[in-house]
Amino acid sequence: MASKSSKQITADTAEKYADDHGIEFFFLVYTDILGVLRGKLVPKSAITMTAKEGGHFCRVMFRLSAMDPDMIIIPDWQTFIQLPWKPEIGWVICDLYSPAGVPFRECPRLALKNQIERLKTLENHKNLVLKSGIEFELYLINRDATAIADKLDERPGIDSCFRADALMRNARYFTRVCQIADDLGWEPYQVDHEGSSGQFEFNFKYIDALTMADRHVFFKYMCRSIAEEEGMRVTFMPKPFADKLGSGCHVHVSLWEGDKNVFLDTSGELGLSGLGYQFLAGVLANAKALCAILCPTVNSYKRLVAAGWCPNRISYTGDNRSHMLRIPNPGRFEVRLADMAVNPYLIQAGVIAAGIDGVTRKLEPGERCDGDGGKGEPAGAEVLPLNLLDAVRELKKNRELREAIGVDCMDAFVMFKENEWVDYMRHLSEWEKIHTIDC
Repeated sequence: MASKSSKQITADTAEKYADDHGIEFFFLVYTDILGVLRGKLVPKSAITMTAKEGGHFCRVMFRLSAMDPDMIIIPDWQTFIQLPWKPEIGWVICDLYSPAGVPFRECPRLALKNQIERLKTLENHKNLVLKSGIEFELYLINRDATAIADKLDERPGIDSCFRADALMRNARYFTRVCQIADDLGWEPYQVDHEGSSGQFEFNFKYIDALTMADRHVFFKYMCRSIAEEEGMRVTFMPKPFADKLGSGCHVHVSLWEGDKNVFLDTSGELGLSGLGYQFLAGVLANAKALCAILCPTVNSYKRLVAAGWCPNRISYTGDNRSHMLRIPNPGRFEVRLADMAVNPYLIQAGVIAAGIDGVTRKLEPGERCDGDGGKGEPAGAEVLPLNLLDAVRELKKNRELREAIGVDCMDAFVMFKENEWVDYMRHLSEWEKIHTIDC
């Protein structure tokens, strides 16, 4: 059984809790600005000291000078989970601070917390909370990452979509993941076979943005860990195979004031309120800059350019999966732009910051498009960036969005991504040799 996070656990009680529940080490983790999970194992005998004083990390890993003071991580005990597949380990997500206790401005989790606080101060509303639900897509692949794990599932096109036999051949893996999620109170409600062979999707009930981001982090770690125990690997790479669909990270969003969904208006044609349309319009208005955050790797644009079920234009629609934003049901809309390489905290922070911009400026989204986005409709819609460099340049130009999320955080993100692009451009591909060797 998975152990849910416990309000009983604090820095003072962690060691006793460990003794009572068979925990030998605490795994203190955080997500860096590139979405990489980092952490330290702390013996239970040292957890009280570490939790109070912080676990130290050298700033070199942030591409900062080794002469600068260390960064420290402070556990958020609300995120505690006793790992079901390694019950001797207690998982805790942390925030980054300076030794003086100053929040580290490049910490994506703190950037999300800042956006959550901004929502609470929106004009004419009190304590708004963004709730989100994410569709997690992944591929099950073999250990050496050369092919999908289930060779019997190899089929052309989208013939694998919802295939019952392929889903059940891998049922042991999926039921393990779902059982853990259910024990943790995540309320999983379905697993399905996605459009390409080897590709699957998990769905859990929506919840507040910070909790969803923390679950997003744990979900990816859990999926990888259990896949390894089952003799496989998972990949969240946006486009791991040229002949298969990419893996999206669609996020469904709604705003709540207490128990009231303020995006809901049953009198409207699609059931979205005026506030909901303003929030949606903000995401549209900032889409090009958001693209760098939500599609953060060179490989991400292999997915977007391929189109199909992926958006490549800035548009919105009703219940139509071929556009960037979709209103599938009353009271919420879906952002279909992001892929599974996205930073779990920055996807939420970016959407909130863009939405607040729309509400603050009282933006209108214009006419929706009910045509086929995969075939270039609407014809006049702006095209999303075609590569990472173009997207990063859009983010650099959008000072308002960078300031809203945090200039230091976003400038560091831009720096890393510009370096990533330069590194990519140093690579010579086989395609280039084939097409230009005789030029």
